[in-house]
Amino acid sequence: MEKIIIPNELLEPLVTYAIRYCLGRTSYAVGDAQNIVQATWKYLSSRGREVLMRDVHEEIRHNKKRGTPPPEDIQKIWADILKYMQAHQNDLQEATSAYPTIWRNG
Repeated sequence: MEKIIIPNELLEPLVTYAIRYCLGRTSYAVGDAQNIVQATWKYLSSRGREVLMRDVHEEIRHNKKRGTPPPEDIQKIWADILKYMQAHQNDLQEATSAYPTIWRNG
């Protein structure tokens, strides 16, 4: 695997866009969202965390009201994502000169 560096000022928008892309999806992308949250959560600002928690909470609420809800495994992943966010709400790692490292197969 090869390391790539993402500057802190770009990480939060990328994570937000990735999670928002997954909202309403019923594919493997939702599992990817869970991995993304767990890998990057400590680098996000308090405001960024609040926004994502609100978005995920709304997704769960919306899924409960839908006439045809998503499959149970997808609903469980969203619930697990929200639980992770709530449990780690204060696990903030201040931005330093060391950027978060993202791995990619090279």
